[in-house]
Amino acid sequence: MPSRLIKVIASLFVCLVFAFSVSSFASAKTTGGGPIVLMGIDAEDGGVNGHGPISVYQNIVKSILAKVTNGGSGILVIGGGQAPSNVIEFWNQIANGIGQKVTFVSGPTNIAKQSFTGFAMIAVASDVTNTPWGGLTEEEHNSLVGRKNDIAAFVNNGGGILGFSSDFLNPYAYMGAIANFSVVTGQGYDSILPNSDGLAIGITSQLNVCCWHDEFSNYPSFLKPLATYLNSNGAVAAIGGDIIRLTPTLTVSPSVVSIAIGKTIPLTVTLTDSNGNVQDVTSATAGTLYSSDNPDILVDPNGVISLAPTAQVGETGTITIANNGQTATVQVKADPAVKVISLSTANTVTLGPGESQQLIVTAEYSDGTKKDVTYAVDGTTYTSADEGIAAVSPNGLITIGSNANYGDSTTITVKNQDVTTAVLVKVGEPPVSLTVTPANVQLAPGETQQLTVVANFVDGTKKDVTNSVKYMSGDTSLAIVDTKGFISIPNGASNGRVVITSSYAGLKAETTVNVEKRVASLTISPGAVALKPGNSQQLVATATYTDGTMEDVTNKAIYKTNNSNLVSVNANGVLTVPATASGGTAAIEVNYGGKSAVVNVTVPYLNGISIEPKSVQLKPGQTQQVKAIAVYSDGSTQDVTGETSFSSSDTSLATVDINGLVTVPNTARGGTVYIRGNYGGKGGAATFTIPHPPAVSGLAFTPDQLTLRQGESTQIKVIATYSDGTTEDVTAKANLSSSDTNQVVVDPATGTVRVLDSAAGGTVYIRGNYGGKGGAATLTIPALPTVVSLTLTPASKTVKPGDTVQMQVIANYSDGTQKDVTGQASLKSSNTSLATVEAATGLVTIPIDAYNGNVNIQASYGGKGGAATFTVSKPYIVGIAFTPDKVTLKAGDTLAMKVIATYSDGTTEDVTAQTTFSSSNTNLATVDSSGVVTIPNSTSGGTVYIRGTYSGKGAASTVTVLGPPTVAKLIFTPSTATLKNGETLQIKVIAEYSDGTKEDVTSKVAYSSSNTSLATVDASGLVTIPNTASGGTVYIRGSYNGKGGSVTITVPTKPPVVSLTFTPATLSLNKGDTYQVKVIATYSDGTTEDVTAFTTFSSSNVNIATVDAKGLITVPVNSLGGTVYIRGTYNGKGGATTVTVK
Repeated sequence: MPSRLIKVIASLFVCLVFAFSVSSFASAKTTGGGPIVLMGIDAEDGGVNGHGPISVYQNIVKSILAKVTNGGSGILVIGGGQAPSNVIEFWNQIANGIGQKVTFVSGPTNIAKQSFTGFAMIAVASDVTNTPWGGLTEEEHNSLVGRKNDIAAFVNNGGGILGFSSDFLNPYAYMGAIANFSVVTGQGYDSILPNSDGLAIGITSQLNVCCWHDEFSNYPSFLKPLATYLNSNGAVAAIGGDIIRLTPTLTVSPSVVSIAIGKTIPLTVTLTDSNGNVQDVTSATAGTLYSSDNPDILVDPNGVISLAPTAQVGETGTITIANNGQTATVQVKADPAVKVISLSTANTVTLGPGESQQLIVTAEYSDGTKKDVTYAVDGTTYTSADEGIAAVSPNGLITIGSNANYGDSTTITVKNQDVTTAVLVKVGEPPVSLTVTPANVQLAPGETQQLTVVANFVDGTKKDVTNSVKYMSGDTSLAIVDTKGFISIPNGASNGRVVITSSYAGLKAETTVNVEKRVASLTISPGAVALKPGNSQQLVATATYTDGTMEDVTNKAIYKTNNSNLVSVNANGVLTVPATASGGTAAIEVNYGGKSAVVNVTVPYLNGISIEPKSVQLKPGQTQQVKAIAVYSDGSTQDVTGETSFSSSDTSLATVDINGLVTVPNTARGGTVYIRGNYGGKGGAATFTIPHPPAVSGLAFTPDQLTLRQGESTQIKVIATYSDGTTEDVTAKANLSSSDTNQVVVDPATGTVRVLDSAAGGTVYIRGNYGGKGGAATLTIPALPTVVSLTLTPASKTVKPGDTVQMQVIANYSDGTQKDVTGQASLKSSNTSLATVEAATGLVTIPIDAYNGNVNIQASYGGKGGAATFTVSKPYIVGIAFTPDKVTLKAGDTLAMKVIATYSDGTTEDVTAQTTFSSSNTNLATVDSSGVVTIPNSTSGGTVYIRGTYSGKGAASTVTVLGPPTVAKLIFTPSTATLKNGETLQIKVIAEYSDGTKEDVTSKVAYSSSNTSLATVDASGLVTIPNTASGGTVYIRGSYNGKGGSVTITVPTKPPVVSLTFTPATLSLNKGDTYQVKVIATYSDGTTEDVTAFTTFSSSNVNIATVDAKGLITVPVNSLGGTVYIRGTYNGKGGATTVTVK
């Protein structure tokens, strides 16, 4: 069980059951109040898998329905939220299991206006706090409280109520018009004991370890309080958690009296006190007072009614009865004396289990008149000799119990005034089979069907038992069946099959219901279609069902055409007119679900086609897209270019592709050509005029004069001028060429001209010809420049050994331009001992062992040379310094020293790795070869010098070493505590040091107890209070490094044991079985404790069963069998479990 559910059980009253005959509380006339069951449990939490088997609740609901007398059917559930919800799931499962229809109403507004009429019972859902997935909200509860008078009327008329947990400010206030409820909170399981009725259904007295509703194996046949609060003070009927108080109630029988002059009728008055106890208080000695509001209607001190001699027939009056602050009334009417009463039935009535029959009673009076006195309001009372076999309502409705045995019989006594009669009620023989009609039925959503069930008996007789059968639907989402066998198909039901099971007298019969939506009409869209050859159209089929719902059935419908040559239709409703169709009409028939519809399709005739544009002039090389337009008999047109077959009358002038694209070749000589098209047996044409090409009158080169250097390029265009004055770019057609391909090349397709890198210079001509004309562009190539001088950078530099310098060589040309020729120049060093140079990159490197001196880096290129001078000057060390030069460390610390050398040229260098280190006092600090200083943990503190030498230079760092901190004080947590017997406490100790640091030293402290009989402490600081501790104050002390502290523990004095309770009190075991007994001690202060582990156990007969020190009972396989007592003692008290060994 989830922990949240455990919390709920602990905080709410778990099972609270009442039964009321509401006429005891309300003055209105009634046919007998219906049953009321209040259960303080969030039963729906978790849905059908929540608190206990769903069958438990199905039995509860069936018990309520068996006592409902209002003639209603079905269950109205208040609350539950919107699906999905635990409440809805829970109640649907109950309804399905017992063959009842369930209706849900949620929301304050809906609850306020919901009619209760027609329902057999009302169920109030658990509160939303405990059933968060669909529980009753505070607002819904308040709305229901506003209906309390309606609820009272519902119960007065014989309807039932089932209410689950009501964790609101005013719990169960919706019952306020029926009885006065108040809730006493804060009571625990220990304060609750089951009464005899509760014990009878298996509720044990150990409510602190049990019981809640799903331990009930069977729901009780009675409906009254199951448990009592020990310190009652008027509080009754709770199991676990809170207490509900009931106002004492007074009941009188009969409540309506018909009496004649000279006759007497005694009353019976009972008082149900706030503990649920019932006592007869009829006699005046019980404190009951009687009074009449009519002097002709008399009542004596002991409740005997009579009429005064002056009384007249027809007079009425009210007798008021009072006791213990409660009142009840009896309505009295003066009637003629009854001579005889007769029944409409035979002297013997035979019914089956669960069946009912209404008695009709007629009284014949002394004045010769007769009257129907069936109802209680006419003074008639009914009594059954055995309610278990046959119950009778206050208005004479006989009902055979569902568990009655065949062959049982009992007597129903009918009385009016002092005249009685009786009818013998027998439980008939069981039938041998059931016949249900219909056995198979097909229904659509929204439709209904009445079942008829006939019982067949061994003697061949038959009996209609339709109204006595229990019905169950296999799936309430498909079909719902009420208690009278009336099947209803929900409007939203899907297609499917469901079985309705009819049960009677242990027999079953089944009706198979096929649920299938029925099509009311079929609509096709569009309703009529005009479609040209080669086109398609999608039809949409929509089915409207008898329940008003609609569905797109396009892909489910069946399609058929009456002229497939004109219009075809596929399985998905797509119409297609072939491109070759000649025109006409066709009918498309659509069928689905027994309904059909027809769509008329009109296909127009093709009159002809038009090729557009009709007249075009194109030059050679140009293109034109033509279209083929079909013209139909209805005046409409359509682009059929893609379906038209095209051709050209002269392909030398123009060609046309399959898509209607016309192209004039570049070689076209000029003239007229016809582009023809054919579609659907019709043809058309467009006229294309190709003009004769004009003569070329000249060529122009752009540019016609240009200058390019070696490696450069450009593009030349050739423009042709025609005799008609037009021009054209004919570069790609001009057959371009170079007059000197050793210096210049030209691409004839693009006119791109490029001067070769090796070109010597001079004039080159780019020539071309087209249309019998020629021309050229003049290209001038300047001569190559010569190197005048070289510039080296840097020209001079002072360097030290290990340095590198990047050289750059710049060539200065005769035309004033410059070029970086470092990679092409010839480089060398005048003295490689002082400097080397990489020929490919010009990188100069000074060897690390170079001595002082000058060296030249020489370069030559293009017949010219140059040099750069490098002065090598090696710096010397000036001194070294430590970083840090001063530092403070404590024991265990480490620090890496750093040594920096300073040179004569001002530069510095990290020489830590080359330095030789030493310590002036290795007891205070050590230093390794890499300069890492370590302070030993055992150091006592002081000053030490870390020294170092490098290249003849030395330096030191001053290290101040701090001494170890001392413990200043110990802090114990907690400082005080109160512990009960058997409890433990973990102490925590923090040491605070002289340097301000803190440390958890709990595991290092030495602990002791000032009184080990009150408390012990182990090495880890865990304090334990012995179960035998007598109470008092004890000090848990601890010390560490010379400091100490303590925790003050107060052990309350344990109250004396009042009694021991063994669980179970009685036990039945087989040979070889084992069982763990549990012992609960109850103390004088009302608290309880599980003392199984501290109880001394013994067996009254070890040959039957033994028990070990932990209370584990063992029955030997060779046990003698019989009864043995497993005894136990603890703190002077004893108890036992009685074990029966089979």
